[in-house]
Amino acid sequence: MRKSIINRFLILVVLPLFWGSTFLATKICLTDLPPIWMGAIRYFISSLIFLVVLISKESLNKSLRELKNYWYLFLAVGLVGTFFAAFFQNIGLRYTTASVSSLINTLEPVLVALLSVLILRERLPFIGVAGLIIAFIGGFILITDGNPQTLLHLDGSVKGNILILLSIISYAFYTIFTKLLVGRTDPINAVTFSSIIGTLLLICSALIMEEFPQLEEVSLTTWMAIFYLAIFPTCISLFLFNKLLTQVEASRVSIILFLIPVYGLILGVILLGDPLTPAMAIGGVFTIIGIWLIEYGPSKLGRKVLKSGQR
Repeated sequence: MRKSIINRFLILVVLPLFWGSTFLATKICLTDLPPIWMGAIRYFISSLIFLVVLISKESLNKSLRELKNYWYLFLAVGLVGTFFAAFFQNIGLRYTTASVSSLINTLEPVLVALLSVLILRERLPFIGVAGLIIAFIGGFILITDGNPQTLLHLDGSVKGNILILLSIISYAFYTIFTKLLVGRTDPINAVTFSSIIGTLLLICSALIMEEFPQLEEVSLTTWMAIFYLAIFPTCISLFLFNKLLTQVEASRVSIILFLIPVYGLILGVILLGDPLTPAMAIGGVFTIIGIWLIEYGPSKLGRKVLKSGQR
């Protein structure tokens, strides 16, 4: 019991740190690489790593049988969790800052909670519904930078914010579809084949929409950022996340995303010099309050931790 709680606490700290740094590392990569090719290279590297791990740990014939049996779930996870998420996020970060993107990311656990109710039939009490409304108000403030009229002309940072929101919606569906998938196959199978599918879709899109980058002109800093993204926020984080989904309800697992904007905001401000605006502060507070009501409003934190440890 104690070991399980400690392991989950470490995941709670490590995963948001890796994912919160994604926006910063992606901004660095976009200085040398077009957005879709950047995503394709990142997930090509991570897919190779996943494949090596799968071959070393699992029976490949068994894994291929599960791919054949549940191909529609693998396709769904790869489509939303790799292709759409990377497509919208990387393009969006060309127009907005890493700090704002990380704050918009606070909507992900809200969307996961909503989809958990609609798709997985998980229960959400009245106070959780109130949390959803408050969080979406906060998200609206963040996306429009406190000025709803900006939605009338989708350019600049608002365009980027909306693309980031589409990426967050994709990640929310990824959590739900992965919850369904890991109930039928091993987590390493889930991340390997879904990543390969998403990578192939990214490569096809990049070939159609962008010129192939001059890889010899890519800086060492960008390559380091690419490999960091492929290994830490992708390989290690996705495996741990999928493993956790086999033990905990999707809506409860989503609370680990609570710290992503904290890490992302700090890294963006310190390392990239991103500005802090009143809309970011107000929208962030609204969204965080909404998440708290969804996750912890109905009961005390200690009780939820205890319940999770007993599952």
